[in-house]
Amino acid sequence: MLLKIVISFIPVMIIAIFGIATNKIKKDINNLLKLILYSFFMIYILIILGELLKTIFEYITAFIILSIPNISLVFLKLLQSFFVAALPEEVLKWFFIKKSNPKNKYEIIFNCIFISAMFMALENSIYMLSFSSNLIGIHRAFLPVHLACQLIMALLMICLYNKNNDNDNDIKESRILKLSILFIPIVLHTLYNTIITFSKIIINVDGIEIHPIAVIIGICIYVIVFILMINYGKLTEYSGEKTDKSKLVKRIIAIIVLFIVWSVLFFGKKDNEIIIESNNYSNLLNTY
Repeated sequence: MLLKIVISFIPVMIIAIFGIATNKIKKDINNLLKLILYSFFMIYILIILGELLKTIFEYITAFIILSIPNISLVFLKLLQSFFVAALPEEVLKWFFIKKSNPKNKYEIIFNCIFISAMFMALENSIYMLSFSSNLIGIHRAFLPVHLACQLIMALLMICLYNKNNDNDNDIKESRILKLSILFIPIVLHTLYNTIITFSKIIINVDGIEIHPIAVIIGICIYVIVFILMINYGKLTEYSGEKTDKSKLVKRIIAIIVLFIVWSVLFFGKKDNEIIIESNNYSNLLNTY
């Protein structure tokens, strides 16, 4: 069980190493704990919404199939990817990134990527339970969709940040940027899920379907994120919260409680119970 948890959190460990390497995490531990808390809140909200989204989508699919018997499977997959995965996930990630209130370009990049990595970790821990092989967790840690969406989101937010700081009063351009921050990640996420579902470039290892091109893209995105964090880290002065010990303790306690609940929900059950529940949950978060 412990090994599965560790493997699930590979994305978080990579981004944390980037944060340590750029000498920022230790300066603002409060911000880091806040992002971890937001990530737990986000995934719990998705779990609660899961059955509702699944049921609504089943009704929508049934209606479409009855109305258009020869409907394309690709269209249905696009619809499922949008409604069940891309829309709720990207909206929630955007909401909590905004709520984290990044104060400079470095924090915009770090907050976006860290929340994305935490989401990947918590999502991956669920998928790990459906497979005896730990390879699924390693494979999913390098799938690019979540990091790519938040990288684009971060770069667009930086563009908007620059416009605001330069006192650029072009309202139309600002509105386009604000819409793009959410619209582009949702579209990218929808297209990615659909494309990878029908992709024939697959390597099968121990019953696990490995997508080599997606993994290579994922590794490239990690490299791009690291370069951006280094560059923005050099240009950015520290502007985080002052360390409030009482707030620090409260956040640590909250994270421990949420992590224990998470572990009990998804790691404290018999194998047959775990497989059934994780398969149900995969309908919520989609295959990728």
